[in-house]
Amino acid sequence: MKKFLLTTLCFLIGVLAFAQAPQKMSYQAVIRDNSGNLVANQQISMRISILKESVIGSVEQPSDGRTRAGGGSLAPDQTINAEVYIETHSVTTNANGLASIEIGAGTPTNAAYSFSSIDWSEGTYFIKTDVDLNGGTRFKTIGTSQLISVPYAMYAQKAGSAVAETDPQFNAWDKDYNDLTNRPEIPTVPTNVSAFTNDANYITSADVPAQVNADWNATSGAGQILNKPEFFSGNYNDLTNKPAIPTVPTNVSAFTNDANYITDEIQSLAEVLLINNSASDMQIKNVANPTEDQDVVTKKYVDDIVFQLQSVIDSMNNVINAMHTGVPTSYTIVFDSNGASGTMESISIYPGSLYTIPMSTYNNDDVFICWNTSIDGTGASYYPGQVIAIWSNITLYAQWLENPFTDSRDGNTYLSIRIGDQIWMAENLRYEGNTALGTTMSETEKYRYYSGGYEYYLSTYGYLYNWPAAMNGASSSNANPSDVQGICPDGWHLPSKAEWEQLYAALDDNDRGSQLSSRADLWLSGAMKQSSQFGVSGFNALPAGMRTNSGSGGRSEKACFWSSTESGDSNAYDYYINYSDTNFNNYDNSKSFGCSVRCVRDY
Repeated sequence: MKKFLLTTLCFLIGVLAFAQAPQKMSYQAVIRDNSGNLVANQQISMRISILKESVIGSVEQPSDGRTRAGGGSLAPDQTINAEVYIETHSVTTNANGLASIEIGAGTPTNAAYSFSSIDWSEGTYFIKTDVDLNGGTRFKTIGTSQLISVPYAMYAQKAGSAVAETDPQFNAWDKDYNDLTNRPEIPTVPTNVSAFTNDANYITSADVPAQVNADWNATSGAGQILNKPEFFSGNYNDLTNKPAIPTVPTNVSAFTNDANYITDEIQSLAEVLLINNSASDMQIKNVANPTEDQDVVTKKYVDDIVFQLQSVIDSMNNVINAMHTGVPTSYTIVFDSNGASGTMESISIYPGSLYTIPMSTYNNDDVFICWNTSIDGTGASYYPGQVIAIWSNITLYAQWLENPFTDSRDGNTYLSIRIGDQIWMAENLRYEGNTALGTTMSETEKYRYYSGGYEYYLSTYGYLYNWPAAMNGASSSNANPSDVQGICPDGWHLPSKAEWEQLYAALDDNDRGSQLSSRADLWLSGAMKQSSQFGVSGFNALPAGMRTNSGSGGRSEKACFWSSTESGDSNAYDYYINYSDTNFNNYDNSKSFGCSVRCVRDY
């Protein structure tokens, strides 16, 4: 990660004699890198942010829903910490590392806010400065300071501006109701009771006078108005249409849970232990995926023992079966060098027993790929680490990759190296194809560049390719293998981030960047090539540098290699080595940058 220092930060604020106040402030800064060296005659990017009230800024979201200065929409009237104005500049430092700009003349990052709209009379303001030494948009904050004074003309322009009166004038009104807008609708009030809706029960029936019921008898007859009603005894059993009363269950399982009153309660182990942490000497068994380290180790140990015991049992069963059936009690695997020198002992195993395929120990300038049941590689292939069971005597023939191999597209030859289970090109790709030689940068168009900017370095360092050229139209992949041929030869592919991590894991724990590098005469003096692990892997990483917005730089200082895995719409992962660091790291850079390409062989 690049670090840099801004050693001098000063404002030169002035107001010239113009007809109106200029909306600019002069700004100068001396730029140094993390080693204290002046960044001279170099194009850099600067981002200037005006903050209000504090060093982190505070701005009230207007009620019309505009976005903040830095971008992103906000709810109306929301108050957030933000910048009131942001602009960017692309500037070239002079021979003394001095960068000069005019604040207010840059490119605003949000059209909703402008430099001229800042009211300098309203509160305290601060200025924050961000810089990208590569001229890109990966800004790093280098300082924030208060604006102690603001140019008088700017302050006066805001403070002295009168607000135009736009209120309507109201001179007279004849008080006519019909002149009003939004007049209420006045309902018609009924004049007779029957027209009312008796929603509040204000209209009630009159009580029947007592004398009206004086002639009621038990039975009807002439002269009677109505039979006297038969009174209810109050006994439930005298009722008609009595409801059926269900029998209430006494156990929960007999209920129908139609109202979901009975619910499941899911408790964690911690909650159960709070109730009672004694299991009465019982154990939890069949734990498929333990999470505690000691449990994982125990499970692996037990699984390994079970596997070994099962293998012994299977082997004994096979031997016993062979003795009864006359089948041989063992079979032999012969390892044929297929033209290489050296020896490898044959292996005898029980029928059906499991056996792990070994790496070839034969000596050969070519690179070992795998074993095959046919000498020409047309039979079944077996790779180191693969577990098999055999039921007959077999001969396995070593398969070799010619080293160096030839790219049939252009006749270029490349050394290769096996590291762990992967076979890598041991040189940077030099294929031109239909990729244009770039003089500009692009995140979408394919370009190749010379290391250091000169064709002279091509034979040693190969080309630098931007990510579109390396991918050659393929989509991002982090699979292992990536299945992205990209710009690589047939039978090879561009490694994914996962495949680079596999290479990382195959190396010794210390100084991985030193292990992958070679040619000490090409690297600047630093910790990387001073390590005792320098060059031991055979990967032969060389300091071809990289192409950035500042041009092709970093030759003799760093090596970077593209992966097939993007980290966003504009960036992708690369892996790099620096002369001052023994490590091997990954970084996400702009897809427009140029890096070297190393290909991995397909299986």
